[in-house]
Amino acid sequence: MVLPREHIAQVLTSIPMFSGLDKQELGEIIRLTRSVEFQAGQTICRQHEPGDSMFVIATGRAEVLISKEPGQFIPVAKLGPGELIGELALIDAQPRSAQVTALSKLEALQIMRSDFQKLQDKFRPATYKVTRRIALTVCARLRATNQNIVNAINPNNEEPLEELPAPRSKSFWQGLVEKVKGVQG
Repeated sequence: MVLPREHIAQVLTSIPMFSGLDKQELGEIIRLTRSVEFQAGQTICRQHEPGDSMFVIATGRAEVLISKEPGQFIPVAKLGPGELIGELALIDAQPRSAQVTALSKLEALQIMRSDFQKLQDKFRPATYKVTRRIALTVCARLRATNQNIVNAINPNNEEPLEELPAPRSKSFWQGLVEKVKGVQG
């Protein structure tokens, strides 16, 4: 499957991450993309494997899963056209944080991290605009996650949370885990 350039441009400009690019910058990003297709049930990316690319869903649906134990997955999100998979791979070379599986036949645009990095090494504004949008997306997700943690620890907001140790200490994370476990079990 090869999506026409016009369709690729239409898909990309419908996504906030790419909407601020001018025509030349959009062309640079389009040249990095390749069309890929997944069948229903096919794994798009696996948790803990190297994050070497990002996908933009053109058509179809996917499910994001996080491994609880080997072979046991918890669904955390469903994605559709215009949504991104693995955008963190464009910024860091860390392993995937989740597994993503196609729920239906899925067509996507793939951008390889290595190609994005080559363009970024040429100091192309498009890559910096995309990187900034990824950072803003990650910030929004982190704020939502923090609120979800607060809600899990203190669901009725009846009384203020007790103060936890400073965020950089190991005891902060231990305290947070203990609080969440206390709420769940």
